[in-house]
Amino acid sequence: MDEPGQRAGLRRLIAAWASDVQPGVPGDEGEPERQGLDGRLLRCQIGDGEFAFPLAAVTEVVPYTPRRRLPGQPVEAGVTMLRGRPLPALDTAARMGLSASADAGRMVVLATASGPCAAAVADTGDIVEIPSERLSPPPAGAGASPYVTALVEIGGELVAVLDPDRLCRG
Repeated sequence: MDEPGQRAGLRRLIAAWASDVQPGVPGDEGEPERQGLDGRLLRCQIGDGEFAFPLAAVTEVVPYTPRRRLPGQPVEAGVTMLRGRPLPALDTAARMGLSASADAGRMVVLATASGPCAAAVADTGDIVEIPSERLSPPPAGAGASPYVTALVEIGGELVAVLDPDRLCRG
């Protein structure tokens, strides 16, 4: 998705699927709501793997902008500017302990309980809708990251669905 038309198409798809204004977007007033899993997912490439965010928590996808680490922040955290306003940002691969196979190319802005957060990803993929009963919690004893809220098989590939609140909280 390197062409401007494709990015605009992705933004239109996100807006259509989300169907309501997501709280927590910079410039919006009010408290963000915790978004549940309803089977609508935005697929992302993070490190060497396929992951997804619940579409209800995705407010927008923007080109990657470098983050500035402030004193006292973990190495994977920082702040970036979005439309002239500071926004918490994180290196998603580093936060999850993954080696990045590609440089970050996009930032997925997520609505979380503590406000908006920009999560750097290598790339974004399709928006998919799957029956919510196909979402399964990680099996006990698998040692899954606390950031993984569900697993789902999409097109023969196991995709980990990330919890935006846990991921952005650290």
